[in-house]
Amino acid sequence: EKTSDKQLGLDDILFVKCSLFSDRKKFYVGEEIQFEIKVCGAKELMFDLTAWPDVGVSNAAFRDFSSVNPENPHFLPPQTSSEKINGQAFKVFCFRSALRPLGPGKLSGKIEVSCAIKIPNDRRNRRSTDPFEDFMNPFGDYKQVRHKLTCEFPPLEIVSLPDSAGTVNYLGLV
Repeated sequence: EKTSDKQLGLDDILFVKCSLFSDRKKFYVGEEIQFEIKVCGAKELMFDLTAWPDVGVSNAAFRDFSSVNPENPHFLPPQTSSEKINGQAFKVFCFRSALRPLGPGKLSGKIEVSCAIKIPNDRRNRRSTDPFEDFMNPFGDYKQVRHKLTCEFPPLEIVSLPDSAGTVNYLGLV
């Protein structure tokens, strides 16, 4: 029997992370920055996402995905998949998006995702006088607990466009 197994907390089995599709940490004003938000929940955990991710990044404009996702124009339609993370199976919801910084300086922010975790009620503590309760509700009943997942948008440095050089007809478009 192992005694070194650590107890997993909720943050170990349900979390959100954000990553860029680039290793760069410096971008130009107006340059498109593609990113994805992954909500990861352990396979055996019952949970539902109750809202689209909220990306709290100021001084940036999102790409318009309304032609492919009328539900939320800031994101492509979400994708679901399975991943193994640290040897454990996870259900993953992936939200892809892109934004353009509107001015120079630091670009950072917080991402929030609201979800509801389904927790089975302990039926042993309840005594029912209804003999048909187990027959009518064989899977038991659940309570939903609201939970907010958060992570940081990767901090970036946004720099002004370079000055136009000599005879080049530079329009300042990226």
